[in-house]
Amino acid sequence: MDSETVWLLISGGLKDPILWILGGVVGWDVAREFKRTVGYLAAAGGVWGGVRGGVYVGLGETMTAVLAFSLLAVSVALMVLFGLVVREVRMKIKDR
Repeated sequence: MDSETVWLLISGGLKDPILWILGGVVGWDVAREFKRTVGYLAAAGGVWGGVRGGVYVGLGETMTAVLAFSLLAVSVALMVLFGLVVREVRMKIKDR
């Protein structure tokens, strides 16, 4: 898999409002235990990656096993990263 494909997976994920909505909602709760938040974000990213894969296949894309795994990995990583950024920013604002 080349870097162009990985960049397409990342940029496609960044354009998807599901990332912003779900990551923001899950990351917003600072009272929740950190490990539980990461687990929720990882699960949400996995489901989101599965949906993205289904959409791509439905649109006629050919998905190899490597591409499908990469799509799931990128989706989980984006969801966890964005959710944790929301959580950290919220904690900083809350401490003011």
